[in-house]
Amino acid sequence: MTARLFKSIRWLFSPRSSVCAYAVAAVLIGILLLTFCTVFVPVWYRHRCEDRISEVRATLRIVRRAIAIQHEESGRYPTSFAELRDSLSRGSPENWGRMHVDLTTSRRMRVPEYRQLNDKGGYYYDPNNGDIKLNLTRPVREYFLWYTGKYADQVPSDW
Repeated sequence: MTARLFKSIRWLFSPRSSVCAYAVAAVLIGILLLTFCTVFVPVWYRHRCEDRISEVRATLRIVRRAIAIQHEESGRYPTSFAELRDSLSRGSPENWGRMHVDLTTSRRMRVPEYRQLNDKGGYYYDPNNGDIKLNLTRPVREYFLWYTGKYADQVPSDW
């Protein structure tokens, strides 16, 4: 039995069989790469997108709560989102100085603020009622092209 095994191993490394051996090895490596790309990469991408969405949603909850607290204390809503950030950044400027702007960009110092929902990114803020939303009016799957998770059909401005 061991003699036959050694004979087959020697055959794999012989000049006649090297083309076949390389072809088999290439097919196996291709199958492994295909499996990796079709199974693990989409899962990693979905988790990365959902982590980003969770961070943005958490930021919105915190900002809404801060607006409500400021309204309770002063009896009025901030006239702009920038005013809210300035008043809050006195205690911890590192947290309020850089916020998530939207789903597709990283943290920034200057957060765009709009008075109408126009899908330009940043935030929509209404100083009359303290309503703040992400200024993104298309479904999440249009911002994350290959995302198919639970938030794919949700519109960020509805959060």
